[in-house]
Amino acid sequence: MGGGNISELIIPVVILGVILYSALKGRDSYGVFCKGANKGLSLAMGILPYVGAMMIATGLLRDSGLMDKISEFLSPFFSRIGLPTGLIPLLLVKPFSGSGAISTLSDIYTVFGADSQTGIIASLIMGSTETVFYTSALYYGANGIKKTGYTLAVALLADAAAVITACMVYTLLYK
Repeated sequence: MGGGNISELIIPVVILGVILYSALKGRDSYGVFCKGANKGLSLAMGILPYVGAMMIATGLLRDSGLMDKISEFLSPFFSRIGLPTGLIPLLLVKPFSGSGAISTLSDIYTVFGADSQTGIIASLIMGSTETVFYTSALYYGANGIKKTGYTLAVALLADAAAVITACMVYTLLYK
């Protein structure tokens, strides 16, 4: 520590405040901490298979060349509606994997540039869309929910709205 920066003190002050509050209330803060840590580890072990499955599925999609084939197939449609075709891999990966989407975003920056139309729209998409299938598999799997109802359809619709909005924002700010 050093430099007189208050942000360096926030976490230690909060931790000490919680311990002090717990002591004043007569609670066993160490026991409660251990119980919470145990629940957290149990939850992590419960969702691990779902996380692993999504990571494997994303890797297979990319490494098998299927993503390239899908991109080629969708390119004429994207061109016709005025969306940069360089966004297709990001739009395919993002609903499944955040880390895969970051890797794809890095590829977009390398190929097109961070300040290009494709790079800026990709950045907007990364900030405004969700890893729908990953999140759904994680939360539904951890809670044993089998019937998802309209959740996936509505979440994918929200992602589509975010992509359209990202393109509109780019057009309003940069053209």
